[in-house]
Amino acid sequence: MSRQGGHRRPGAVVVITGASSGIGRATAHAFAKTGARLVLAARSPEILQEVAAECAAYGAQVITVPTDISDESQVEILMRSAVEAFGRIDVCVGNASVYSYGTFETTPPDVFRRIIETNLFGPIHTARAVLPYFRSQGRGTLIIIGSVYSKITSPYVSPYVTSKFGLLGFTEVLRQELRKAKNIHICLVLPAT
Repeated sequence: MSRQGGHRRPGAVVVITGASSGIGRATAHAFAKTGARLVLAARSPEILQEVAAECAAYGAQVITVPTDISDESQVEILMRSAVEAFGRIDVCVGNASVYSYGTFETTPPDVFRRIIETNLFGPIHTARAVLPYFRSQGRGTLIIIGSVYSKITSPYVSPYVTSKFGLLGFTEVLRQELRKAKNIHICLVLPAT
């Protein structure tokens, strides 16, 4: 774990998985500009350091926690590190995702499994690790990044579509189960290209 940071009034504590590129990196920048205290996670420590420096340049306090979200114990360490560093978690953005392209029959079983483990089980591990903190705080927002492929299909991306359809069902169940927890929010974002 490493720390970088600025000196403005502390803002929301935001954990972002998949923070090293794409939507995750853009989300980190957006929260950094608001003065959030960031906990950035991805598999590559080197790239995480780059993103942390970019966010620190906006004045954000940042720690990085290299994490493979397909490993539940690493996700638990991520959430614990966030609370140890900043005292709470206000927002958790489950963004990490992987992709492959090819027919179902030409997609190797280990590639299919890796995509399901990252794209579906990763957010499940994330929810399981962060919800106890939200419950103890009495509040929190979990934002899961799905895909337009959570609702439509396309050839040549069967493991990705499978994972994202599963994510839609999972978040809908969570939303129903947490409906009485008025200050705990579950959000699913469905971006397209």
